[in-house]
Amino acid sequence: MLLGLRMGVFTPSEIGVFAVVYGLVIGFAVYRKLSRKSFPEALEGSLADVGSVMFLIALFVIVIGFVIDATVLIFLPGLVLFVPNLIFGS
Repeated sequence: MLLGLRMGVFTPSEIGVFAVVYGLVIGFAVYRKLSRKSFPEALEGSLADVGSVMFLIALFVIVIGFVIDATVLIFLPGLVLFVPNLIFGS
């Protein structure tokens, strides 16, 4: 599959679908760890993990946004005074 991705035969979305189907087949048929009863529990656990990671990423983006805004506010007055002096000289 990775070779197909590298050569442009498959898209990342198609490979993701294949990986999910492959994981389900392995879980149900080969290892027999998944059943109709345990599948919703496994799905719920996976969704909780993905939700936690997405929450952390969103929190990181918000914090970094505040840091960037604060940095701009700190350096902007000095930049406003520096550029005219650079252009016109002191």
